[in-house]
Amino acid sequence: MGIKYSVLLVSIAMLLGVASLPVCAEDEVNPDEYVSAESLENLKKAAESGEAESQVSLALIYGKKENPQYDVDKAFYWLHKAAEQDNVKSLLVLGERYLVVDVKKSISYLERAANLGSPRANFLLGYIYLYGVGEIEKDLPKALSYLKTAADLDDVDGIATYGYALLYAPATSGVATLQNQITGEKYIYEGATRGNLDAQVDLGALYLIGGCWVKKDREKALEVWAKAARNGSLDAKQRFITEFWKDSRIVPTSERDIENLGAPYATKEEVLNWFNDVIENRRRATEVVILDYYERHNQYAASTTASGFLAAFYRYGISVEKDVAKSEEYLEKALDGGSAHAMLLAVSEYEANTSYPSEKTIDVAERQLLRKLCTDEAKFHDYPAELLARIYIIRMQRNLNRPDTAADIFTLTSRLGDSNPSKLALLGICYEKGYGVATDKEKAREYYMQGVEKNNSLSMRYLGDSYFAAGDIESALKWYNKAVEYGDYPSKIIAERFPNFLKQNSQE
Repeated sequence: MGIKYSVLLVSIAMLLGVASLPVCAEDEVNPDEYVSAESLENLKKAAESGEAESQVSLALIYGKKENPQYDVDKAFYWLHKAAEQDNVKSLLVLGERYLVVDVKKSISYLERAANLGSPRANFLLGYIYLYGVGEIEKDLPKALSYLKTAADLDDVDGIATYGYALLYAPATSGVATLQNQITGEKYIYEGATRGNLDAQVDLGALYLIGGCWVKKDREKALEVWAKAARNGSLDAKQRFITEFWKDSRIVPTSERDIENLGAPYATKEEVLNWFNDVIENRRRATEVVILDYYERHNQYAASTTASGFLAAFYRYGISVEKDVAKSEEYLEKALDGGSAHAMLLAVSEYEANTSYPSEKTIDVAERQLLRKLCTDEAKFHDYPAELLARIYIIRMQRNLNRPDTAADIFTLTSRLGDSNPSKLALLGICYEKGYGVATDKEKAREYYMQGVEKNNSLSMRYLGDSYFAAGDIESALKWYNKAVEYGDYPSKIIAERFPNFLKQNSQE
């Protein structure tokens, strides 16, 4: 939505106390500043003599609660005096003020201001007819007419909302043509580049799904939302965190992952602050914010995915107090819905802390993950190869203690899709460790090398492990460093600690 209805009404309700208008050349008064008794007396004389600008300024001073002269009745008296002279500023202020309590009276003032060329009045009239306010019903043709005039008069809100109205016109309206959609996207883009926060939110949505004129670009969507979030847009904050965290490669599955939240679009602190702002400003519990968002937008498996996020939030204390019991409760809900995020969280957590989640939950999560890993049509290629392989190997190792499943490990590995980036590394591990197949070190290295030829960093690291186990430190370090070049974090840690490790062992 271009301009949010509730936000608009709040700003209008405060308007009498925020405007700053000139009085006259020889005695300008800013209602936001202290007004001396002498200046106020001079302003009264100018107003009483019929100067409309002085009447408006005097009204704004009386209408500001922080001023000692605050008097609502006097404020309205002088606004009406100026309006009698067709003063555009007074007509606009009255139109905005009555919009909260009497929309028909508001329209009468706004129409007079619009006829006198007020861009803001045209925008507000367009807004009223676009969304329907009070007893005034929606009227798209009227809305478009007023909004187009506001846009032509260079009103940024008008530009943004006119674009929105064209782009999201109902299919039955006769307005939803391809050309109007393209025009709408262009106006939204213009409003966004001019700093309109709601247009930036809408532009981000266009980048995310792709439009007729705006090309699909998820990175630009996140960049636009991050910019709007920094400038205070609550919608942008919520859209950024939900879109960013729904990405399977970034949803936190360990304490270390939290450090990367927001990168490279925002800092971790910014993202967590935005999440807190959403909660505080909407006055809802964390669960309601997330679940409501997904249910309203019907995206990413709705509450199933949201439950996966909440499991991580409660596990690590992201914007809420840590609560392991509540985390597992949400984890179970997410697993019931087949959430891949929940599977990753469960198995990676169990590796580090066998008290969470429960044996029952981890068994469900691992079995679901194995089914996905071993199904060719599973779309798991976006997940971190290293994390999937590590989880898979943990499961295989655990299965070695179960005679009825140990023999199936090699079969399951062989069934992985050829496009799975970790398949060759996993086959190498099977031969290296004897998982479901006879141990064969040379065969293991052959598979690792095939993975290396495909630039698989996991194969590089396991090849380094293989050489290290054989006592070939030079070759091991070579492959660890190669894996680091391709972004393998565990190899980076190994390489950094290698000198101290060798020194310690030589001393022993």
